[in-house]
Amino acid sequence: MRFGVIADTHGYFQPRLWQLFGGVARILHAGDIDSRAVIEALEEIAPVVAVRGNVDRGLLAADYPSWCELEVEGQRLLLIHRGGRVLQADPTLAAIVGRVRPQVVVYGHTHQARAEWEAGVYYFNPGLGGRPRLGVQPSAGLLTVEADHIEGQIVRL
Repeated sequence: MRFGVIADTHGYFQPRLWQLFGGVARILHAGDIDSRAVIEALEEIAPVVAVRGNVDRGLLAADYPSWCELEVEGQRLLLIHRGGRVLQADPTLAAIVGRVRPQVVVYGHTHQARAEWEAGVYYFNPGLGGRPRLGVQPSAGLLTVEADHIEGQIVRL
């Protein structure tokens, strides 16, 4: 299954996503959505699974969970806003990881793109999905999850 992956849009829909995400089965948004219009635009491309981030307040916070797990081609995927190395340092997040035992962790928050294996888990952060911010250029990702293969690609926007 091929996913479009975005995080930290901060209320801005990148027009290039129309082309980049064309043909994906689903879009994963790893939080800091900050505007329902972003989700609505993404839903015109493909079904969206999203979690809330630290800037998502009010109805956005109420409408989206802080994390979710997906079973994809026999692989367990954890979608969460705060991820990466902080997952083991924070007791609450470590408990989620212990419960889900994911093969893939999709996250955002850091605005730093990452696609790599660590201790048998594939960590995928598409980077900053909104407007350029503090010298960080926007990016998004494509993630392929199959029964025997996991591969991510970071694309600069």
